[in-house]
Amino acid sequence: MLRWLGQTSGGEKRNEAGDEDINREMKKREFYAKWLTGREWLVFDHENVVMFCQDCAICDEKNKKRINFVVGTTNFKVEAVKDHESSRSHQESLRIKTAKTGRMEESLAGRSLALLKTSELEKMQLLFRNAHTIGKKGRPFTDFAWMCEVDRKKGLKIGETYTNDYQAKEFIHYIAEEERRKMRARLSDGKFISVMSDGSLDSAVMEEEMVYVRSASEGKVKVDFVGVKAVSKPDATNIAEAVCSIMESGVSTDWKNKLVAITTDGASVMTGVNNGVVTKLRADRPNVLGIHCMAHKLELAFSDGIRKNVMARKVEDLLSGLYTLYHKSGVNRASLKQLN
Repeated sequence: MLRWLGQTSGGEKRNEAGDEDINREMKKREFYAKWLTGREWLVFDHENVVMFCQDCAICDEKNKKRINFVVGTTNFKVEAVKDHESSRSHQESLRIKTAKTGRMEESLAGRSLALLKTSELEKMQLLFRNAHTIGKKGRPFTDFAWMCEVDRKKGLKIGETYTNDYQAKEFIHYIAEEERRKMRARLSDGKFISVMSDGSLDSAVMEEEMVYVRSASEGKVKVDFVGVKAVSKPDATNIAEAVCSIMESGVSTDWKNKLVAITTDGASVMTGVNNGVVTKLRADRPNVLGIHCMAHKLELAFSDGIRKNVMARKVEDLLSGLYTLYHKSGVNRASLKQLN
């Protein structure tokens, strides 16, 4: 009857009012640019119509699938923004970001280091110097203990901890990491690099490929040792893969973009026109120069020059015979020592 008279019941009025409230609420839920003020971490994706926290997306890897502000949320409420801003996960992401981008003295590690006593720093300096000496001179790790004992005899306060061969290995590891970091930073600043590679047999009669990098920075040319890698079979494919692996792990993944020259010995496996190591490395960059090492070239020239000299061959045979005579026989070696 009320509908026939053009009127509505109270329930229908309430429903219509409720629908209007819902529509009004849905219209209100949109992103406001003013929320970005004072919140550098907040980002609005216009394409997907979501907002997210860029700091959490970068730092909080383990929570990417269960935090809405990492994968993106459509809950456009200022309360939601404030709740995330005060959440524990967001604060942890800010702490990680500050530690990575802030100054050293402002980070937790920097403050902890500043609190160390001067005596402790001096002890660590002595320990690191001993470890650096062992690494530089190629001495065994077991020498670290007696080197620390010598420091104590000299009156140096080196402490009683971190003086074993295991800690020496740890110290040398971190020294090497720092040197590699410096090398990578210097090579990344340079525009061009050249690679020098050569193989050698180790004590276990295994082929080892060594790689050096030559670069120029601020007018100074520097050669850096990048690494060494065992090669299962010394053919062109395996050697080229070893060189690429060493360069990618020791320098950067885009090292080929700066490569201008490759220096090797004159072996056919290295300089072969059709299937040599240099040819394989130049596959993507044909303008890279292949250079025959001058020292190896001089050795070959000298060998070719004396090959036809009869007296040179006699001297070589004489020296080889003398070496074999005394090296293979302990009796002959003892007799030679008696003559001295």
